[in-house]
Amino acid sequence: RLALSIAEDLNERDFTSEQSDHESLKVHQALLYTMLAQILVNRSKLDEALSAAQKAVQLVADSKPRSFSFSIYPSYYLAITYNAMAEHEKENAIYKDIVAKNMKNFGPEHPDTWNSLKLLAISYNQLKNYETSDSLYHYLAEKYSAFYGDLNPKTLEVKYFSAQSELYQKNYVKARNSFLEILEADIQISGDEDIVIGDDCEQLGIIETALGNYSEAESYFIRCQQVYEKYVDEQNGRFATLYYHFGDLYKDSKQT
Repeated sequence: RLALSIAEDLNERDFTSEQSDHESLKVHQALLYTMLAQILVNRSKLDEALSAAQKAVQLVADSKPRSFSFSIYPSYYLAITYNAMAEHEKENAIYKDIVAKNMKNFGPEHPDTWNSLKLLAISYNQLKNYETSDSLYHYLAEKYSAFYGDLNPKTLEVKYFSAQSELYQKNYVKARNSFLEILEADIQISGDEDIVIGDDCEQLGIIETALGNYSEAESYFIRCQQVYEKYVDEQNGRFATLYYHFGDLYKDSKQT
């Protein structure tokens, strides 16, 4: 769906109207390979996806499209493919390149630059370079808060990633305070029953389990389950993950 959305957007912008037929053909081929890469990633055919994404990037390099935005789209999908393959060093290198290009084209105070920085921060986090990822998360939280407002989903998303990073580093008290702040903001935006409330409660349940607060953890997990039951199909992976955390909770609580 994302690939098709991009394709429709590209068609509306008419990126190739000023280019030669040969250049135009390469641009459209790059678009098709980019879409194919996304489909293949979704089907877990990662070697084929990698080949398609690499072809798309090469076609863009050869055609030099006049649209800057289109020129970097295939690189995003190449990074996504490397992420699916757990090739995080290669993914990180691509996002560094995209950030540099966005900085040059848009400058540091542009939403496209911030979005690429967010993806770079996530890749650093996956590499367990927490110092760098946390620094980027905090920088982006300030930028998003000033630009979009404290209760904007973009602001809360980057704060969520930052809180998850604290959880990964076992900074449980700090992570709990961050997730409680996010939960309160999400309730203000969406009410008590939106699916994001379930996600917040799941994270808080994990934290309370780690802290040995088993009653509080169970309450959060139950609240999470109640939300998911309203909004998520039973086959959704969220339930499997939640039940796994329930298992950890009951195993840990019996050992104390």
